[in-house]
Amino acid sequence: MKVGIFTFHRAHNYGAFLQAFALKTYIECLGNEVVFIDYEDKNHHSLYRLFGTINEKGKKRSLFSIIKSFIKQVILFIPRYRRYKRFQREIEDKLGVKGNPIFNPEKLSDDCDIYVYGSDQIWRKDSYVGGFDKVFWGEHPMTKAKRITYAASMGKLVSEEEDKEWVKQHIKNFSKISVREDHLKSFIQQLNNNIEIETVCDPTLLLDKEVWIEKFNLTKEDKYKNILFFYHLLKSQKANDFIENIQKEKEYKVVELTGEITPFFFKRNFKQDIGPREFLEYLYNADIIISTSFHGVVFSLIFEKEFYAMGMDSNNTRVLSLLGKVGLTDRYISDKEELPKSIEKKIDYNLVKEKIKNFRVTSKDFLSKNLG
Repeated sequence: MKVGIFTFHRAHNYGAFLQAFALKTYIECLGNEVVFIDYEDKNHHSLYRLFGTINEKGKKRSLFSIIKSFIKQVILFIPRYRRYKRFQREIEDKLGVKGNPIFNPEKLSDDCDIYVYGSDQIWRKDSYVGGFDKVFWGEHPMTKAKRITYAASMGKLVSEEEDKEWVKQHIKNFSKISVREDHLKSFIQQLNNNIEIETVCDPTLLLDKEVWIEKFNLTKEDKYKNILFFYHLLKSQKANDFIENIQKEKEYKVVELTGEITPFFFKRNFKQDIGPREFLEYLYNADIIISTSFHGVVFSLIFEKEFYAMGMDSNNTRVLSLLGKVGLTDRYISDKEELPKSIEKKIDYNLVKEKIKNFRVTSKDFLSKNLG
């Protein structure tokens, strides 16, 4: 069977790329041919250009804002260029996606037996595309084949009645629905209680540690010894304070991955140019991980690392949903909580692995029943 995936497969974002790779890999393991439907919104595409301002629909930018953005891009050009090339190489090699994306959904060819929508926040109401992207809600010319969702996410739930009605009507485009977060499942079922929905794991959790090590040729090296890996997409002064406290308890070599220039730019070992493989290798080798990113937490679990998640209070439902399923909600530090006085308490991964295994089984069952 030929399976077409709709997701953010071209995004130069570690989590987006790795979830796309994982879903493709697992569906292929079920004996299917897998392709990515190479659709991308033009405004979303502009997020990952080397240069060029990002214009959100309906949003005016001041001259100061444009100049500030330009200066920042100039400063970061070399590391951004290196990262861009590394992502492009991995997208071509690991995902099999080459050439230019298709911006007009009318030009998409309909040659798959079934279409899978997800994972990632494909249902997010996004200012860059002027609202919901109807393509990811199954509204496009390719309507003959069966359509299902796998671990689809909305991020922050919509609250306007008009948006709720959109969701209620467009969710009917799918014959089988699975989402990534429990709160999204409840939200959709409140809008339409006739719909059957399953909560499944993020695609990255479908593959175990050994598969990730093999597929990306991850190695243990001396240069990675005694590392605290700080991965953040969101700014968090509390995370910076926590790292300084940890350093007093044990002197780690801090390696920080971010696209932002921070006050610690010259104090720490910044990595702004690494690709997906290097990203995984740092996580695989780290002694401890501090993350303000959902997928930073996911790979901490996969590689069985000591970790803390923080700085996500504005949108923490997805990480709390995951940590709740594996019994590690104590590893999330909210902005209102006091910082732990010690990091001596270790995670019992024997218990965690069993819970991940059970979650993985139900998620694989969903795909097997609908694709196997």
